[in-house]
Amino acid sequence: MTRDMKHAAWQIDETYVGSFFEIGRVHLGTLGPRKQPVFNEDRSICGFMYGNITGPHRGQVSPGGANDLDYCIQSFGEDPEFYINIDGSFVVVLCNMPKEEFTIINDRYGSKPVYISKLGSTLAFASEAKPLLRLSQLNELDLRGVSELLTFGYCLGDRTLFREISLLPPASVLVLRDGRLSIRNYWKWDYQPLHNDTTLELVSALKHAVNARVDEGIRYAIALSGGLDSRSVVGGLPDSTNVTSFTFGEEGCVESRIAELVARRSGMKHRKILLQPDELAKFYTDVISMSDGMDTAPVAFIPYVMGIIRKEADVFFDGIALGTLLGGSKLTAADVEDSSRKLDAASELELASRLYSRMAITHVGMITDLAGKEVAHLVRTWPPRAVLEALKACKSGRTADRVDEFFMVNRIRRHTLMGSIIAQNYLEQAFPTLDFGLISVILRTPCRMRARHRTYRHFLRKLAPDLARVPYEATYVPVTAPRILWTAGRGLHIVLRRLRTSLNRFSNGRIRFVNIIHYVNPDEWLRTSTQWRKLVHSVLLDNNSLSYRKGLLNPASVRRIVLEHEQRKADWTAIIFVLLTLELSLRYFFEDESRRMDYLCSRVSSMDQV
Repeated sequence: MTRDMKHAAWQIDETYVGSFFEIGRVHLGTLGPRKQPVFNEDRSICGFMYGNITGPHRGQVSPGGANDLDYCIQSFGEDPEFYINIDGSFVVVLCNMPKEEFTIINDRYGSKPVYISKLGSTLAFASEAKPLLRLSQLNELDLRGVSELLTFGYCLGDRTLFREISLLPPASVLVLRDGRLSIRNYWKWDYQPLHNDTTLELVSALKHAVNARVDEGIRYAIALSGGLDSRSVVGGLPDSTNVTSFTFGEEGCVESRIAELVARRSGMKHRKILLQPDELAKFYTDVISMSDGMDTAPVAFIPYVMGIIRKEADVFFDGIALGTLLGGSKLTAADVEDSSRKLDAASELELASRLYSRMAITHVGMITDLAGKEVAHLVRTWPPRAVLEALKACKSGRTADRVDEFFMVNRIRRHTLMGSIIAQNYLEQAFPTLDFGLISVILRTPCRMRARHRTYRHFLRKLAPDLARVPYEATYVPVTAPRILWTAGRGLHIVLRRLRTSLNRFSNGRIRFVNIIHYVNPDEWLRTSTQWRKLVHSVLLDNNSLSYRKGLLNPASVRRIVLEHEQRKADWTAIIFVLLTLELSLRYFFEDESRRMDYLCSRVSSMDQV
């Protein structure tokens, strides 16, 4: 079944058939290239690994290489709870051969997805959902998952779009013994805020996290943006690292201009990749297949860009989630104020309602109008309940801490990380901002210091003074600016964004900002790009689409919002791309096998040309 996870000719697939299990893996041959499984000396334990680890074994074995797995196998034989002391982005599978016992361990943040399903006494699992759908019992839609996708653009918690398939929770130890399955958690988000300044600890922890992921002889890449997270990783890099920075975006975007300034200040090799909307449209199916329907078409630039970068690098640095964890980007003033008291049932319900409003891509009336008869009731009732259940699953005691945990477990893990999951089909990934040592310091930083980038600004000034003087795209001023200018800049950013949208709409496109802020301008793709409009029309305006045949969407309502958007009467970008994702996911996962395999072969062929 590895063929379902092999997306390009440069990927290597392996399969092993044991006495009581079958397993395969698809990898790039960069980190951990040795053929797996690997056995211990007496062949009583065998192991497989996806990803790589860091931790106390550094210096004992070669980090990031085949010996990562050797270390896990040896440690498992000596201490079954060895995983408490390792870090990194990984899934480790360990088999006790005499006992016919199967153990799966993933990292603390679930950065490498594991889809699982229990069929009687048999466990089926994979890093993508597609191989599991070959099992006939599993190829049914989960309508609750569909309602969450329509409401938020992704599923919450461990839910997927498939009824009998779920995700392994983060920081889990799954054991299958005598046909019985158990899953237990070995780590949780535990905020223990102190009153002392953690800035210097954060600087030290970030530098250590980056260094722990650097090996000699490996070519590294980092994508620079107008934000703070990527430049923080740059600030932590050792001077001798063989790293090339990349900037990508549409012509004239603010993100690219700021990123180029960061590259010049850091003295890094730099390359700019210009994005052309019509060119990106051909990669939309890769987004669906590689993210299992949990990311939307605007990130079609990822396979395009990574196809270029992979020719010049082996490992890609990703500064994911630092803005959420340290910058308080998901926190509101109300969240911080409410943190002076413990959450009770009433305040938990109120917080869930606030989170639902923040997360929903449009109002519930619009979603209900777009939904077909099979899910119309569910989209009204289930998503708010799903938010409350996901919030209750988070255990942080204070409101702001619970909010950050909620977004890390749901938004970051289930949606933001999907961009990295797509990218790992081209390059190995390194996540220094998810380092356990760094996270531990953040968990001791009070929410009032995390909110509004308060500590983040001090941290970046200490970490990389030159980079701290480069403007931040969300405020137009650097982190060294006085707080009043920082706040004013953020307000100006919001005003200009709304002004751009309003002028565009009321002038029917005759007044447009030449320079966009972000990498891409997907709302305009749907109006002016020939290939994107062709795609939307062929998928969403086709009355024979699976979404309509299965009663999931209302074709008249979908047609109305597509035309309203094209005519600039409204901005329905987010919901149109979600509808597009739903329909393309149905076609990819539920079309008959012959059509699906023809599609797979043609897609691999097109990717090889990148």
